[in-house]
Amino acid sequence: MEDVARIAGVSQMTVSRALRSPETVSAATRRRVAEAIAAVGYLHNRIAGGLAADRTSIVGLVATTLKNPLLASVVQGVCDAIAHTGYQLMLGMAESIEDEEQVIRDFLSYRPAAILLHRTMHTKVARTLLKASGIPVVEIGNLVARPIDLVVSFSNFDAAERMTRYLATKYGQVGYVGMRSEGDERFKARRRGYLAALREAGIAAEPERMLELPSAGPGGGGDALVTLLAARPDTRAVFFAGGAFASDALAECRRRGWAVPGRLAIAGFDDYESVFPSMAAITAVRVPRYEIGRRATEVALARLRGEAGIPRRTEFTFEIIPRETA
Repeated sequence: MEDVARIAGVSQMTVSRALRSPETVSAATRRRVAEAIAAVGYLHNRIAGGLAADRTSIVGLVATTLKNPLLASVVQGVCDAIAHTGYQLMLGMAESIEDEEQVIRDFLSYRPAAILLHRTMHTKVARTLLKASGIPVVEIGNLVARPIDLVVSFSNFDAAERMTRYLATKYGQVGYVGMRSEGDERFKARRRGYLAALREAGIAAEPERMLELPSAGPGGGGDALVTLLAARPDTRAVFFAGGAFASDALAECRRRGWAVPGRLAIAGFDDYESVFPSMAAITAVRVPRYEIGRRATEVALARLRGEAGIPRRTEFTFEIIPRETA
């Protein structure tokens, strides 16, 4: 660092600031420091810096899975927000709240600067650990009423309620296919939204029209559709509230020669059009996942900078995208 400072014509403190908090240094100074670093081949020892400050420059993101390609949009938003800030992303996967607790333990052992959580249901131990850590914690999977610290998200309840209302108004009897909601507030909220829309429309909720699957495996939506229609053949529309179930269902309808939406209307929760061309015809809820990931990171960084007036809840809106299937 002494060599870098001498070549750049600045103090060692300025070199440190250029590396740790580049926004606090002028562009010209950052450029001189970067040129000096390149000249001497210097690598900043972030571990030593973290030991001195009892905090590293790591921002942790605990996601549920990357099998859902739309979650990659969240990760991209996080990466774009921390680019050129001196912070680095650490990514962890946790498909259950028990797994999440262990990942949180592992992350906190690295003394991260902040943690982002896709899940919004946590074990009691995980909540205690995060609150005691004293770092910014941002939940992004659902707009919960009582976040651990901060929440940046949309309302899964409102999205499911609005889509179900849209289908019920046009078609009457609406079925529901989602994911099992144990330990996952997102799917509990979607189920509640579906039921709330039926009550509002004066339609009785019937267990035979509701299926919750254990996973988002391929073909699951098609099998669920066949099961649901066998039990209640008068169903006129089905809301697939998770994964790519709607695409599976549409393929099954085409295989059996069932007209969509003539025989049955189909709607999905996420807008997969940009990922799967086969879903370009499916009516869907569009969620700004990239923007949520980016804003959640910006909020965490603002807290780290000591900015005042940061809202505890930041709500994003969603869209209902009508297409051929409904």
